[in-house]
Parts: sequence; structure tokens; C-alpha cells
Amino acid sequence: MSRAAQDSLVVLEFPADKVVMRRITVPEQARKFLSGVVRNQIERLSPWPVNGVLYGFSTEAGTGDAAAVEVRVLMAARGDIDAARRDLAALGLSVDRIVARGSDTQAAGERRRSR
Repeated sequence: MSRAAQDSLVVLEFPADKVVMRRITVPEQARKFLSGVVRNQIERLSPWPVNGVLYGFSTEAGTGDAAAVEVRVLMAARGDIDAARRDLAALGLSVDRIVARGSDTQAAGERRRSR
């Protein structure tokens, strides 16, 4: 398996029961600063300490309000992700990308943002 994975993209799909999803709405003018907006709100959004969370986010189609951007933020405990990476490394696999599936969502990619 590890030989086949050397020439492939290894994607870890993190289980939904270890992922927390939050939704926020920001003004359309904040779209170009979205990374900073989410980073500044992680402490409020996360059930884990800021330095113990990994997160990613994506925008969603608005609710009809063109002046607002709907943002979905997916978070997981850094320790859980690190443990999964270690387990896969023991099998000779290096994770290229992590995705998470929220309870009411399709898989969303981690944008490798952490604090």
C-alpha cells in the first residue's frame, strides 16, 4: 500500500464526530479579508484552545442577501489530527490533504490554517 501511495495523493477524511462546524456571516466587503476574519474569530468559534485547533473554511451561497457572505468553518483538535498523521506515518504514508465531513455537508478541504 505505501508503495502505491508514493506516487499518489494521500487524502485523510476526518470523521464527522471529531469535527465541529460553525457558520458565520460577514459583509461582502470582508470577502477579500476572509482568512483574517476567520482567524480572529476562531477563539470564539472553537471548543478547543486556539493553539489546539486546526481549521478550514469555505464560502457558501448566500441566503439571498448580496451584501453578505456565508462562511462554513470546520475545526478539529490538533491532537486528534496529529495522532491520525502519526498512525498513517507508521504505515509509511504521508498525508497530503485532510478533508472533513460535517454532519450536514459534503467533504470540505482543510486549508491548512492553524493558529
